[in-house]
Amino acid sequence: MPTYEASHAHVLGVDVIAVDETWWRLVKKGASKRWWVWSVAREDAVSYRLLSSRSTDAARTVLADYMGKAIAYTSGLWPGLVRFLVDPKIPLDTNSVERALRGVAVGRKNHYGSRSERGTRVAGLFYSLIESAELCGVEPRAHLHEAALRAVRNPGKATLARDIRSSQA
Repeated sequence: MPTYEASHAHVLGVDVIAVDETWWRLVKKGASKRWWVWSVAREDAVSYRLLSSRSTDAARTVLADYMGKAIAYTSGLWPGLVRFLVDPKIPLDTNSVERALRGVAVGRKNHYGSRSERGTRVAGLFYSLIESAELCGVEPRAHLHEAALRAVRNPGKATLARDIRSSQA
């Protein structure tokens, strides 16, 4: 999981991110629970976290230290609302993260969610790695293959899609 965690840290490591969530079905014996897929995106990567809630605590879990920036942003609301006028890095919409969630939404319809909490977390891991590879222009299968090989050679070392892209150039 070092690559998954490093990818999430990479996404949170910029000044501007996009965040959105959508529901996810967790199917357990005799019952179905609604979980939430949190999507956090930047230009070259996306990270998914599947959590049992979309509460403030869940947002803190997903955004970690980035929450401080978000709270500071909302405390002075008007300057934040017009900030995009002076900072071209800030988009006018959240279309990028909405597009990133499309794969999750299509997958959710095809396989009806997960059958266990572990399966739910594994889904978040694979969606993150595959979507980030696509954003970097790296073939997802090649990224997963290379990341696995590097993990065997150097246990605990993360391999992000952008690392593979730069080694292919």
